[in-house]
Amino acid sequence: AFQDDKALVSSTCTLIAEKLQKAWHPPFPASIALLLLGTILLDTVNLSPEVGKVTRRDIDAVDGLLRNTRWTRLSDHAWSILDIEEADPRPDPSKLFNLLQ
Repeated sequence: AFQDDKALVSSTCTLIAEKLQKAWHPPFPASIALLLLGTILLDTVNLSPEVGKVTRRDIDAVDGLLRNTRWTRLSDHAWSILDIEEADPRPDPSKLFNLLQ
């Protein structure tokens, strides 16, 4: 997705997340959201503006996935690996990015 030689998104998973958010009523399945989230974070180098790859659409896709997913449906094993807290059952994007590197 380019416009005037400028990337509109850094990750094709951002496009998929946008389609998911339009077609599927929240909450989203945690397994799908986790795959999309991890890939977007890797493709954008953890949403780092310093790298110059992240776009507003990538940030919005990550935010939408974090807010609109039923993270409590992840397995206990996933909770343990991602070090998710019960008080805020969303994966920490920085922790996830570091695990995936």
